[in-house]
Amino acid sequence: MAGLALPYDVDVFFAAMARSNAGWWPAPLVGALAALVAVALVLRPPPGRERLAARLIGLVLAGFALWVGAVHQLGLMATFDFMAPVYGWAWIAHALAVAAAVTVAGGVRFRRRDRRDTLGLALALVAIVAYPVAVVALGQDWRAVPLVGTAPDSTALFTAGLALTARGPGRLALVVLPLAWAAVAALSAHLLAFPLDYAVALLLVAAVAATVAPGRASGG
Repeated sequence: MAGLALPYDVDVFFAAMARSNAGWWPAPLVGALAALVAVALVLRPPPGRERLAARLIGLVLAGFALWVGAVHQLGLMATFDFMAPVYGWAWIAHALAVAAAVTVAGGVRFRRRDRRDTLGLALALVAIVAYPVAVVALGQDWRAVPLVGTAPDSTALFTAGLALTARGPGRLALVVLPLAWAAVAALSAHLLAFPLDYAVALLLVAAVAATVAPGRASGG
């Protein structure tokens, strides 16, 4: 990996995030609130409306991915990262796949019934709350925090967390992008000397492995 480098550093990235958060405000806050609504729908879907709840969760996940791809990657990151177009279109493709799997095909349900589901919801809350806190604890300005729904690391963690609560064959559409993003996060952690991304990569791999493990295909 000698000679490999990114065309920006940590300071450049977080300065760009601060500009983006300010420029798109209150979209980052709306994203975080939508994520909390999705968690609430997993915990307590309206009686007799599990399919509707699943479709609403799917719309949240697809909307997050679309924002990360179109606004964050193709808009913000493309100004200084040559890989941003690749990442951007990957996130957009992921958004379409999630929409098809969850909202169109109706092949996924989200519920909390066992320990794996509880771990998934815990990971979703890590994405919403613990990840921003960790970024600030590492010395970054709170105004530059990459929040779930509008930035890739936290959105990938959130998606992987909800995938752990998913049932049905379409659930696999939820984990392809988080698994790929684990590699991106690990590489960024190394090249930018930002160790939090190592934790992101490990959590993503663990969540995806648990999601595809036997016994989670369509059972209740």
